[in-house]
Amino acid sequence: MRDNIIIHGVPEQEKETYQQSEELAKSFLKDELKMGPSEADAIRFSIVHRLGRAKAGHQPPRPIVAKTVDLKMKSSIMAKGRELKGSKYSITDQFPPEILRRRRLLSPIMTDARKSKKKVRMSIDKLFIDGILYKNPEMTYWLN
Repeated sequence: MRDNIIIHGVPEQEKETYQQSEELAKSFLKDELKMGPSEADAIRFSIVHRLGRAKAGHQPPRPIVAKTVDLKMKSSIMAKGRELKGSKYSITDQFPPEILRRRRLLSPIMTDARKSKKKVRMSIDKLFIDGILYKNPEMTYWLN
């Protein structure tokens, strides 16, 4: 999962194959992330597929999971992904279920801190508020 990216918002095709998913992911990189043709062609994926089962209507479209061949490629894509803010597309890391559960626990605290005009950053399963690691023995047991 360390090399995986999840692309959200890319419309699905009827009975989409793995090859079509990969083509959609590459065209997304060229068109939406404004990567040059040579830069986008240099990106290699070992496998690309949609998450979950296909449903009638494709609303909303299922995310595309793409496993990059190396970490440098992933870092390059994730850095450009910040430019998508405010659009209908987004790119996220894929985390294991336990990390996702921890992030969901910390999410309300992060929202409250942002409302209080504090500088907030989440790094994997750690929450930093004004540069200080948030620790609560009842909630952040994995940090103890």
